[in-house]
Amino acid sequence: MPPLPDSQHETFAAARAAGGSQKAAYAAAGFADSTSGGCRLEKQQAVKKRILEPRQRADRLRRSGLEETIIDLMEMADHAATLNSAAALKEARLTRLEANRLRDRLDLLTSRYVDPDEPLDLPDDEWLKIYAPQKTTENC
Repeated sequence: MPPLPDSQHETFAAARAAGGSQKAAYAAAGFADSTSGGCRLEKQQAVKKRILEPRQRADRLRRSGLEETIIDLMEMADHAATLNSAAALKEARLTRLEANRLRDRLDLLTSRYVDPDEPLDLPDDEWLKIYAPQKTTENC
């Protein structure tokens, strides 16, 4: 979701998303001290949505696995690339690099890599079939 058009509403939503109380967030946004102003502002659909967005994203990332995180990073990079600014393009590039690093890590975790220092869970006869030198019929 893009930032809210009203900067005070955006500041309020960011403070609430960070865990601040309605009253503290309302004051941080530059509004006059009020006991019910934060409640009224938070009832606005766009503000409420903006407050919940970072929380939902954090919950989703906490629950998700590495594949979902890679997908999210690529979506963020694609969005940043559409902003057509130098800073956004730099962030898009860095985000893609991070996604690729995680993808390589995922490939390593899911590959059939065998650490030579770790014992294999193979019965002796299977180990011999795989790793024992092959007998040849040639006389050397």
